Amino acid sequence: MSNITKKINGKEYTFDVTTLDIKLVYYGGFYGTDIRVDVKVKCNNNEDEFSVELCYPMGDAYDYYSEMNYADLAEMFGETAEEIESDFSAWYDKHSDKLETDYVNLFIDECFWEDEEPFQEMVLDELLSDKSDNKDELLALIVSDSDEITTIETDENFMYIPDFMDDETTDEEFENILEYRKGYPCDCWGAPKEYKLFTVIVNKYVRFEVEMYLSKYAACKYEVGVGWGNIFEYANDMLSKFLSRENIKTIKDLKDYLANNENRILLED
Repeated sequence: MSNITKKINGKEYTFDVTTLDIKLVYYGGFYGTDIRVDVKVKCNNNEDEFSVELCYPMGDAYDYYSEMNYADLAEMFGETAEEIESDFSAWYDKHSDKLETDYVNLFIDECFWEDEEPFQEMVLDELLSDKSDNKDELLALIVSDSDEITTIETDENFMYIPDFMDDETTDEEFENILEYRKGYPCDCWGAPKEYKLFTVIVNKYVRFEVEMYLSKYAACKYEVGVGWGNIFEYANDMLSKFLSRENIKTIKDLKDYLANNENRILLED
């Protein structure tokens, strides 16, 4: 296990990284060998397990074995040294799968397990890179419930369409939709009608899946002023106002609010 310090958004965090497993995925010689690394990462009293695939230049197994004593190789495979020496290339091709696997495992044992910290930092950098599918989950470890909320926004991969004033909604239904919240449910563009969850991102890394509603005033204002479509910026502005209106200052405040309000956020302007 190693402690690795990284500066993220101007603040330093210490990650405890423990290597759990390293396995060969594909041997590529000088072109780089693909390995899968499983690690446990701790930060801010939070922990999770992650897998990452790395391409590492481990050198060439053919060159490594060609420099070995042929008698030792013969003993390993139950053959004669003369056999191996007479046509090493043919012998290598015959046993290449085992030789390459053994070579990679030997490299991993001597270079990664015995000298873990530089390797673990490389793995952590890979997990933190923008191309990593694990980045959001890893960075979620750095936050705690007591953190003050500095940013809140919706996932811009979604579009938000308030579902009211359509041909199938009667005047009576319109007046009675979610009256206790005075809001109209937002739908995810392109998603099934029953799908109502949206991703709200707090402090860039903490994600909440919530239902979102527009107040009557906000819905009417948006329809008249802009027209139906992507209301990403409009929703983000109302999310900030929502925090102020509900006196939500920390991540714990937001968790408590969602727990007490059926995981729903009402957007008002």
